[in-house]
Amino acid sequence: MEVRDDSVLVRPVQRVVIVHGYESSPDANWFPRLQTAVETEGIAMAVVPLPDPENPDKASWEDAVSVALGTPDAATVVVAHSLGRATNLRAEYSTFAELEKV
Repeated sequence: MEVRDDSVLVRPVQRVVIVHGYESSPDANWFPRLQTAVETEGIAMAVVPLPDPENPDKASWEDAVSVALGTPDAATVVVAHSLGRATNLRAEYSTFAELEKV
């Protein structure tokens, strides 16, 4: 389903990925409420459990995000908080850098 608002075409969201931040977890803060709301709309959800959130390791966090994210497309929305946002940006950069090599 496409939604039009005057002359603006809004693309439908088909997948949402939540990436928590430092000292957090998938079941903390507002993440569960967002997950419930998104799933209620029939949208695919992934909540990335980042390893050892109290002592983040750059490589293991990026790997966890990369696995959950796969190759995002225009219908994918990433909601990231705190250090999860920086981790997501690095993971996406690595994904697209690898695709350019192909």
